[in-house]
Parts: sequence; C-alpha cells; structure tokens
Amino acid sequence: MEHSLLETARKLLRSGRIVEQCLERVLRKSDRLGPHVTQVLAEALTKLVQDIAGLPLALGHYVSDAHAMRCLVVVLHDVLTTVRPETIQSREQEARAQARVRDLCRRHGLPAACAAFYGVLVSEIAFVMRKLSEALSSPLVRKPRNAAVLLRCIRHCFRDMSAALVCFSFDSLKLAVCMRAMVQGCVSVKRRVKEAIHDTLQQLREQARCLAAVNDVHAENIFTALELSKRRAPPPATAAFFD
Repeated sequence: MEHSLLETARKLLRSGRIVEQCLERVLRKSDRLGPHVTQVLAEALTKLVQDIAGLPLALGHYVSDAHAMRCLVVVLHDVLTTVRPETIQSREQEARAQARVRDLCRRHGLPAACAAFYGVLVSEIAFVMRKLSEALSSPLVRKPRNAAVLLRCIRHCFRDMSAALVCFSFDSLKLAVCMRAMVQGCVSVKRRVKEAIHDTLQQLREQARCLAAVNDVHAENIFTALELSKRRAPPPATAAFFD
C-alpha cells in the first residue's frame, strides 16, 4: 500500500504539471491581447476544469465498487477525447454527441444517471466554448485573426490537458482513500516513503494555476495529505477530510 500511495502522489504531480503547463501556455498568449482578455479566458477555463475534475466526485455516488469507478473514469476519458465536446458547433452535432455518450455508458454498464451527468458535461463544454468564441470578438479582441489564433490555442489546450485532468481527478480520490487507510492504522508507511510522498506533494502544491482551477475537494485532498505526510504520528481518523 505504501508504494501505491507514493506512486499515486507521483502520478498526481505528473498530471498536475501537464494541466499547469497547458493553462500557463494559453494564458500567456492571451496576455498579449490585454488583461481583459486574460480575465475572460481564465474564468472560462477554470469553469471547464472544475466541471471535468469535479464530475467523478458526483458520479461516485452512483456506483458501489472499484470496477464501476474505473469505468466512470474510462468513459469520462472517452467523452473528452473521442466525443470532443469543445468542437460542437450546432444542435445536430450536440444531439449526435449525446447519443454517443449514452452508448458509451451502456457499453460499460453504467447507470442512466451517469449518462445524464456526462450529457450535461458535454453540453456545458460546448456552451462555454461557444460563449468564448463570441466573447473573443470585437471590441474585446479587435483583429479577427488574433481571435482565431487564440481560439485555436484554447482548443489545443483543452485537448492536451483533458486526459491529464481525468487522471488528476482519479488519483486525487485514490490519494484520499490511501491516506485514510494510513490514518486508521490499516497500513504502515516507512518514514523514508512518507518523506518521499511529502516531497512530491510539496512540488504539487507549487502548481498554483492547476490547484486554483480544480474542484476544492481535490485541492483539500492534496493539502491534507501533505500535512499528514509530514507528521510522525498521524492524527485520529476523525478529521473533517474523511467526513
């Protein structure tokens, strides 16, 4: 278990680094067009990141075993990478995307409620991207070419960080489960392993853009795990982190 805990922390760091770099790249490009453009874009990207990273938290209430939880993550990955909601431009395309989402859920044996949530996510991503396209026009962005370049960069950013966000969300939940086992005394963690976990999570904490964008629960998981990993004697299992 201790090695699983360390590997989970390392995977979180890798995923977070990808999200951090994607956000930094697109926001740096928007800075060239002015602070108002960056503000609009930062708010929109934060909304998308929170929706994606927060979905497994909501869907976890509809499944009861590890296999189903893994299916939730697989379907979420497929929705983002094959359905590609950020490219939807019309009602007809959205209807086809919703049908593909329902088919994905059926093939993985997920309940209808999960398909409904995935459908909402698809509609939300498509809506935010359309609104961004409208917002990044004159007078906010005066030159249509600049707006087109930035929108293309945004879509590339979304595509590049989608898989990392799915992994980040899953590993955040896994980290919470592993830390719960450690706090409850179900597993013993050697001091050197705990120090390695702490060093890894310390690096993760420095990814300010990523942690500011993801759901608060994920950030809390990381900060609480960081605190627990530096303590020699873990606190009792009554911490709010596990309520």
